[in-house]
Amino acid sequence: MPIHRKAEEAGVFNPSEVALLGRVFDRLKIEGQSEQRREALASRIIAN
Repeated sequence: MPIHRKAEEAGVFNPSEVALLGRVFDRLKIEGQSEQRREALASRIIAN
């Protein structure tokens, strides 16, 4: 999942925070979305 990889790359989140980010990502992603769009979504979630 893109959000988990991005969070691990950032290296500043504990496991419970990564789980929360994953739940946010799951609610915001759209079925059929390209991998590039999902990567962008994951990056925006982490940036915020």
